[in-house]
Amino acid sequence: MANSPGLATTTPPRRRALLIGINHHGPGEVLPPLQGCLTDVELQKQLLRYRLAWGAGDIQVLTNQEATGAAIETGIQDFLLSGASTGDLLFLHFSGYGRQVSDRGATLIPYDAQADGSSDISLRWLSQLPLPPGVTFWCCFDAGFQTHPGLVERSRPSIGTAPPPPAPSPSMIWLQPTIAREIQLQGTQAGAFTQSITKQLWSHASTSSLSGYWAAQDLERQTGELIHLHWQAEAGARIPGTLNLTGGLTLSVPGADAAIITSAQDSQTAQIWLGGMASPLLTQAGWQSYFQPVMPEFSPTTAAFWVQNPVGLTATAPIADLSGLRRGTLLQERLRLLPHHLTLTIGLAETLDKVTRIDAVSGLDGLTDWVSATTEGTGDYRVIAQSEAEHCLYGLAWPGGTVLPQTLGNPGEAIKGAIRRLGTMFPVLLANKWLGLTLNGETSGLGVTVAWQKLLPQPELLLRVQTERALGAAPETAIGNFSAQAWERGVTFQVGEQFCYRLTNYSPAPVYALWLAWDSAAGLLVLPTLMDSPQLTWQLTLAPQLTTTLPVRELHYTSPCVNSYLLLSRTPFTQALDYLAHLPTSGDPPRLVPPKEALVLVQAILQDLHQNNPESPLKPATTSAYTLDLQAWATFCFTFRVV
Repeated sequence: MANSPGLATTTPPRRRALLIGINHHGPGEVLPPLQGCLTDVELQKQLLRYRLAWGAGDIQVLTNQEATGAAIETGIQDFLLSGASTGDLLFLHFSGYGRQVSDRGATLIPYDAQADGSSDISLRWLSQLPLPPGVTFWCCFDAGFQTHPGLVERSRPSIGTAPPPPAPSPSMIWLQPTIAREIQLQGTQAGAFTQSITKQLWSHASTSSLSGYWAAQDLERQTGELIHLHWQAEAGARIPGTLNLTGGLTLSVPGADAAIITSAQDSQTAQIWLGGMASPLLTQAGWQSYFQPVMPEFSPTTAAFWVQNPVGLTATAPIADLSGLRRGTLLQERLRLLPHHLTLTIGLAETLDKVTRIDAVSGLDGLTDWVSATTEGTGDYRVIAQSEAEHCLYGLAWPGGTVLPQTLGNPGEAIKGAIRRLGTMFPVLLANKWLGLTLNGETSGLGVTVAWQKLLPQPELLLRVQTERALGAAPETAIGNFSAQAWERGVTFQVGEQFCYRLTNYSPAPVYALWLAWDSAAGLLVLPTLMDSPQLTWQLTLAPQLTTTLPVRELHYTSPCVNSYLLLSRTPFTQALDYLAHLPTSGDPPRLVPPKEALVLVQAILQDLHQNNPESPLKPATTSAYTLDLQAWATFCFTFRVV
């Protein structure tokens, strides 16, 4: 029916996204290929389609040869900006190389790259685009604009002397990492920044803002580098430590870990997108999970179903288990199955010569059945050679190139001797990997909150977090944001400074807590949860609706990376305590776990978590995996460095 004269018509706000990913470049400037940029595009596309419910027609994709400089500018001008009006949301994502170019500043390198940077997309040009009032324009760049020697990253050397970076125009929001790196997932690669930030948006509960802390911590744990998120917005739009999601990115439904993206009835299986799963899981083969549909659309009694064969960001589920579910259904993880046998994969740096590589592989293969050697540059860690005068020092580095200084040997050490020496450290590194696979602080159903406070030289609340899927609301005194330090500069302590944790149990039953830390300068540490008695107490029992403060930790030496783990469970850590009973309980903490015993302790913890909800009807009948119930445990990890 035609509109009646005098009646105003309104057009709903428009949403448009342009997603760009470039792994390979054309015949112009010769650039090393990247591996994860197309995965980044898929990460953003699936996030917009299934988590944020954008339409397929709202999204345009340019990859590889499609993403020329002219095509990118046309996409921005014609697809994003043309016809934009008040209330519209525009979203631009770019994964690929960046650099600095004289007279043009920071630029994005297109498919048809030229050695003089003439075809690059200038961020200065982007910042000066005129936007109608009331339009929000998000720009997400998984590209680097400064090179860092020795690191594998998405940046190219500068061309000439570049001017200072531009500020975005009003209504523009720019989000990027300080260093753009790629990570190896199982079967694929992705940008560390894109994978981390999209994971947070998947799993985060309904809100109009997002803490960047978890993404920043995720980046540091995966790369060993102090990579943190940087974002720019117009004056007055910044909330320190918080990313404002208003203008179309607001999360309007409960958090999710996955979604059904195909469910064709003529097939025996459906495809599941795992965009909200924790990064350590996506890098590991052999794990499996049971999922349930997100409430409140589905009843809590809706059966959980088994997701099989995860490879990178996808997995499969039997169609027969998905009765009543459809494409686009959001899913939450309910049970996590971790294999009893876990492997630490050690790669070799490309700079090692052929003879050294052969000797290194031979040495690694002879260590133990839980260490696996690969001649590729990937793996949990890489054997590297660092030059010093006329010698090279053998040690370990994260896959991106950041060296673990404490692993470096002495000048003149042979590679076989270096492998034997490094082999004594592998049990601790594998224990840290095991603990990483239990991370679920954002997605646990256990009702707990943690406040992390710096005490000296002056008190400062670094972070306050809570499990987001517990029944019942956390008390107002236990929720909040965190210091801008964690977002913009990372958490770095000085030697001699102190911190503590304050735990609140808002669940209806007692919660039991252990405190462990992987310290790259020392090893696996156990820290006391009580020090009031003459002897140290390793396990804390926290009654319902109570709050307590763990003992103060003073930092006595430098360390490039510390992962501080708080593990909480509905039932006591019985087997872990049997092991901890052998540690001395007098003297100053913490206690260093002997390297050969690190796996014994962590496997005892996993067995405790496996047994902490034996009456659950969801427990699968398997003896080949630790089965962890997300309603019954929570693991938080707080990563920092000491200088």
